[in-house]
Amino acid sequence: MKQRFIITALIAISSCTISAQNSNMKISSTDSLASHYKKENALGAAVLNALKNKNTTEWIALYPTNDEFKGILQVGLAAKVEGLTQEKIDAMIERRKKEATAVYEAEFKNYQKQADSLPYSGRRQFLRNLILNQCILKR
Repeated sequence: MKQRFIITALIAISSCTISAQNSNMKISSTDSLASHYKKENALGAAVLNALKNKNTTEWIALYPTNDEFKGILQVGLAAKVEGLTQEKIDAMIERRKKEATAVYEAEFKNYQKQADSLPYSGRRQFLRNLILNQCILKR
């Protein structure tokens, strides 16, 4: 049963790559395209490893660190996103520091339960969707 699950996960990873190829991405050079697919494949493998190893630490590592999160918000502030102030950014960062790990762990456990409760035929679609969602989140 585990071998089927692993094979299904590998198919899901390749589906992530195929989906990315078929989307309307605007990547100009071949090197950029190869680099992009390499990153997506690495992300798919990381998602699979976290689920296969039942390792919440690997799962949490898929998300931005606190410093990366702060950088993302600072870019939004510099772009003058409506309603985004430095005070709101500070509050968001503090809230994230307190809650993010617990939320990511709960999310991981929920995905594990969903995957374990599915019949074999449903696991492929579940993993494909999960990996695609992670690909989108990391972009």
